[in-house]
Amino acid sequence: KFLKPGVIHHTIFDRIARETRKFQLTLAFVDQRPSQIDEEVYSQIANTFVMHMIDDKDIKRVVQTLPDSKKWRNVISGLQKRHCFVRGDAVAVPSIIEVLDYKDEVTLRNKLGIGITLSETLKKIEKSDVTKLEDD
Repeated sequence: KFLKPGVIHHTIFDRIARETRKFQLTLAFVDQRPSQIDEEVYSQIANTFVMHMIDDKDIKRVVQTLPDSKKWRNVISGLQKRHCFVRGDAVAVPSIIEVLDYKDEVTLRNKLGIGITLSETLKKIEKSDVTKLEDD
């Protein structure tokens, strides 16, 4: 692995990870073991997308900068299929999102509101509990 401590410093990824923000660049990578990523490289990550994890070291690495990390550890270890924990600059607060199934076109179109007329959309809004959207 090229992101492991001791290895990363001998690759171009070390410099890229440390200096991308200077050049307004974004580095994206996928790794199943965040606990094995070099500490300096991990500290440069602006956003994290996490699927279900069970390894305690990996979960600890993901939640180490979050307030109430114990709560988030339980959330991550309990993530269901097609759900993702997101934290970082891309979201205002750490969140759980549902990953849509792009193979099931009918459900996808319904969830995205594709092909629904304006009147159908307004009826759905009328039936929904809009009080959840009101400020306290």
